[in-house]
Amino acid sequence: LDLSAQESGKYTMNLTSCHCNEMCRLILSTVMDRKAEGVKLYYTSEVADDFQITTDEQRLQQVLINFLTNAEKHTEKGEIHLHCSLTEYPDRITFSVSDTGPGIPADKMDSVFERFKKLDEFKQGSGLGLNICRTIAERLHGEVKVDKSYTNGARFLLILPLK
Repeated sequence: LDLSAQESGKYTMNLTSCHCNEMCRLILSTVMDRKAEGVKLYYTSEVADDFQITTDEQRLQQVLINFLTNAEKHTEKGEIHLHCSLTEYPDRITFSVSDTGPGIPADKMDSVFERFKKLDEFKQGSGLGLNICRTIAERLHGEVKVDKSYTNGARFLLILPLK
């Protein structure tokens, strides 16, 4: 999903059936080598291995990989946790990525999904990743948000409808 396609709305979602646990485990294996030495990266789930949702699996992976990559950039020790939940929001599936990094200052939480916003100008990135994540979530009739109540670092949520 490039920026021009996002702006013009000329990209389509390719909806297919997706095994959530299988996809999340695959994502973890692709980002495992990027984490800092001593950081624990793991996945937990509340759904059965045969549980499926209908979504654009490639776009869903893009959002979760972006969340995990951001967590890896900002977590030098501790852990990064990818979790899949059916209980956090009724009739929705929630994918969350939490970390034990420095967290997000309260005055920046509402703006992290805006274009070109970066919490740390010295970290690699364009400041577009979270904005694109928000666009993908909206196209999938869902939402992304920062968990403002999480105080051990940062926690990002992707919330999608089950139907």
